[in-house]
Amino acid sequence: MAIPFATLLGFIFPVCECAIVPIVRRLIHKGMPVYVGMVFLLAGPIINPVVMAATYTAFPIDSQMVLYRTLFAFIVAAVVGIVLFLTQKTPS
Repeated sequence: MAIPFATLLGFIFPVCECAIVPIVRRLIHKGMPVYVGMVFLLAGPIINPVVMAATYTAFPIDSQMVLYRTLFAFIVAAVVGIVLFLTQKTPS
């Protein structure tokens, strides 16, 4: 349940690529699972209103590009999160 929520965190808390790395690092140190942090790290800079507006501005003729870019980022981040969740070793 955390993976879809982590992908949508970028929409709730829009952060650029530069600032998201220290934020995710701090959240992981505070106890966030690594796979959830990686999902937020991948999806946060793409799934946010500022990037959606910039994509719409860049492609005014093809407005569906905003939907495609957001959906593809959501899918890629979710798949990476699932793979990390399944392959992550649990601490003994």
